[in-house]
Amino acid sequence: MENIYLRESPSKIYIEVTTRCNLNCSMCVKQAEGCGIRDGDFDLNLSRSILSVLPDVNTVILSGIGEPLLYNSLSPLIEICKNNMQEGSRIGFQSNGMLIEKSRVRELLNSGLNLVCISVDAVSEDIFQQMRKGGNVAGAENAISIFREEALALQKELSLGVEFVITQKNYRELIYVLKDAISRGIDFAIISHLIPYDISLTPLSLYGKDTDRAIDLYERTRESYLKKGIDISRYFNIRWKLYHSEEEDKIRKAVEDMLLQAKEEKIFLNLQSILNRNEKQAEELKAIFSEAEALCKSSGVELILPGVYPRGDKRCEFIESGSVFISWYGDVHPCHFLWHKFISYISGWKKYVNPISFGNLKENSLKEIWNKPEYINFRKDVALYEYPVCSNCSLAPCDYIYSEIFEQDCYTNTIPCCDCQWCLGLFNCLR
Repeated sequence: MENIYLRESPSKIYIEVTTRCNLNCSMCVKQAEGCGIRDGDFDLNLSRSILSVLPDVNTVILSGIGEPLLYNSLSPLIEICKNNMQEGSRIGFQSNGMLIEKSRVRELLNSGLNLVCISVDAVSEDIFQQMRKGGNVAGAENAISIFREEALALQKELSLGVEFVITQKNYRELIYVLKDAISRGIDFAIISHLIPYDISLTPLSLYGKDTDRAIDLYERTRESYLKKGIDISRYFNIRWKLYHSEEEDKIRKAVEDMLLQAKEEKIFLNLQSILNRNEKQAEELKAIFSEAEALCKSSGVELILPGVYPRGDKRCEFIESGSVFISWYGDVHPCHFLWHKFISYISGWKKYVNPISFGNLKENSLKEIWNKPEYINFRKDVALYEYPVCSNCSLAPCDYIYSEIFEQDCYTNTIPCCDCQWCLGLFNCLR
């Protein structure tokens, strides 16, 4: 099987056309402490540096941190991509939809735009404005309708969708948002968990730290021993006792055997965290996701869901799909996680993230940067998935995590992927 990330050209390009925005979303990284994102626009002249790879690229996403419709050269850049990419390629962006006008939509569609995703996080005006300050439900709904109507009028193919960031505030609104969006003619829906860029946002996250594999191993072990009259959930009540009863010794031995099995199967298992998880809410979320799947399937809409729990089997879709990320000032990055400087609380603790760049389009072409030995080796190392899962580790957080400058993880890997949860299936974006 071919490794796409080892081809001589990338297959997907994300270009941050602007970091300016017309909204002040509470969940946006730009509003958070430690954000190193400056306002600026992509220099259209830099597009010359990507021309040589465009015939091999199947997707260009013109989104980053910012609202693409504020970028004055959006249509010319779309046209450049269209004229140099193969027939059937995708060119699109993510938008909050507040700046949509019919004339602009026609211009974009005629330039070659064929993929659009509108952010819609609620049908209740109060919740919507709490999440996207300066926006409104009607604006987002209107954007969906205008794009579909204009695409039909111009007889242009358009893949149209919505993205919903699911939180404690709005998760019960998901089905209503999907029903409304489906009635307006969407083709796909992307659901993503919230990335907490500020400690105040951590209570709004719906996901836990424990992976599906860890929870599955615990539940199988618990059920097996319950049949023998042994309840391993009592472990922390008896662990530090000086003397143990026969039953308590069996509990201790059962947990030790489970932890040994986890180690052998390379499962990071934090028993205390598993015991403290919110099972009731997880079951409710599973039910909502199941209803969303049934609704979208019956409507012919593609649905991209995050996990209810982090995925135990790591997979970086950015690396595996041959994606590359370009900042507005021309720096070239390997993935979404390492695109910007920021602080996050993804796992509940303070995490410093610094961008990694392998070059700048002002100095080298994208093809030259993509084929640099250090960039190739980085992609190879990520795809080995030989790094730990910090969020599920019973020893975390440790000094490796708290360090402002990443040097290595506890396995001595120098790629900063151990505390990234994009590869655990929690976060989604337009791809």
